[in-house]
Amino acid sequence: MRAKREARGFLVNLLLFSLVTVLCLSLAELFVRTWRPKYYLTSSPGAMLEVGSLIRLRPGYRGRLTRIGDYDTSIAVNSLGLRGPETTVRKPPGTFRILAVGDSFTFGFGVEAEESFVALLQEKLRDQGLAVESLNAGTPGVGVTDEFAWLKRYGLDMEPDLVVLGVCLANDLLDADMPATKFPHWKTPHWIYRKSHLFRLLARSVPARLKTSLGLTDAILGTYDLSYGKFYMREMVIRYDDASPQAQASKRLNRAALDGFARVRSERGVPVVALLIPGPFHLQDEIWRNMLADLDMDPAVYRRTVPWEFFRSELDERSIPTLDLSERTLAALEKGDKIFLADGHWSPPGHRMVADALTSFLLDHGLVGQPAAVKDGAGR
Repeated sequence: MRAKREARGFLVNLLLFSLVTVLCLSLAELFVRTWRPKYYLTSSPGAMLEVGSLIRLRPGYRGRLTRIGDYDTSIAVNSLGLRGPETTVRKPPGTFRILAVGDSFTFGFGVEAEESFVALLQEKLRDQGLAVESLNAGTPGVGVTDEFAWLKRYGLDMEPDLVVLGVCLANDLLDADMPATKFPHWKTPHWIYRKSHLFRLLARSVPARLKTSLGLTDAILGTYDLSYGKFYMREMVIRYDDASPQAQASKRLNRAALDGFARVRSERGVPVVALLIPGPFHLQDEIWRNMLADLDMDPAVYRRTVPWEFFRSELDERSIPTLDLSERTLAALEKGDKIFLADGHWSPPGHRMVADALTSFLLDHGLVGQPAAVKDGAGR
């Protein structure tokens, strides 16, 4: 009898311990989800891309782009490889066609297609009584070099009256010389990493040395996204050192691409407008210092202004009209406006801010007007 009572007591204590443990873990999970959510991109951006001699959106792609705790958006690519509704290669008669090229900021990473600044630009210009069509050729992960290659191969056939070039100051230096295989095979981590904010917090908090000494690999912890993110950010910041060979190579490639955009204007008669897109760390010292500390990189070597100085100078040299969003973005951040998502892309209010600024810029500079007459074979 005594043995049975002891066994029963052990089972009761084990059950109570298990219940208390589950309760504590549940409360901790709830706290982290509420106060310190650990976001996780559940789908690979590479799924929507067609990677060959150049990178473009995969025509006809349908899917979702979800970052747990941050956004869940639908993605629809039309038959021309553009984000948005179907349209024709040749522009409709009497229509002023704007073609926007750029990376994930232009694409509208984290927002619905109709919330992107490209779609809002069309809406705002039509409100001015202008017959405008805006096409969104933004492609996640590309840079200025990729964008010019796409414009030459596909975009000019669409007979644009104006090209808007989105220049991402964060990584367009890097993206000039990153290989087309930059999107790795998407490795799906184990169930608990995908589902638990608490586990992601703990897994991402393990110091690198401790991970190595204990043999805690990405396969065990599920931290594939963290490892690739740090690799990418480190490669990006290396190009913020003017003396590095990577920076010099990236600049040569970007100069050649900007020469190409200038020729689109001079030889094709299609104006090009540049949009300089800063990230939070370009504008706020604390974010920049924290990022370098996390990457264990020397702030005395790397300057956050390098991309801005380079692109601003090169665009001015080629007389490409440029809308620099830096001051407007900083003012919005200082006001506390939520213009960025947690992953650093623009939120819907951020896209509205850009659309307002770009609409005013185009109208003030007389860059939107009557559509150009199209000759047979134009753009080919």
